[in-house]
Amino acid sequence: MADRGRDARETRTDGAREAEAPVREGVPTIEVVETPDVEEAIRERQEQPLPSALPVLPLKEIVPYPDTLTPLAIGQQRSVRLINDVLSGERMLVLVASRDPEVDEPSPGELYDVGVAAIVARMLKVPDGTIRVLVP
Repeated sequence: MADRGRDARETRTDGAREAEAPVREGVPTIEVVETPDVEEAIRERQEQPLPSALPVLPLKEIVPYPDTLTPLAIGQQRSVRLINDVLSGERMLVLVASRDPEVDEPSPGELYDVGVAAIVARMLKVPDGTIRVLVP
């Protein structure tokens, strides 16, 4: 266990490193999940052609744009699982806006036809079970 006030890091099986926040009793902590040399991995990935298939993350009330740093709050369990799967692989996914933000699980027909290929650069696990991701 980490000393109070110091960060401890553990390496996960997928090569990512989890930073353990300083331990304080009764205070929720935010877990930062990092991958070594993530900036280098993103640069290398951007130079390669897009894969023929990528997982799709439907977005509510936000329209992503190419080459724009976009912070996203992910709360639905299926979307959290999708982000975790993406982080263990190529780190790439497609962001597509939903036509109706009231629909919780949009079908392909309820999504816009155009999306943005993105790379998950950073992820924060929040104590309430949601995650925050940063995609360029």
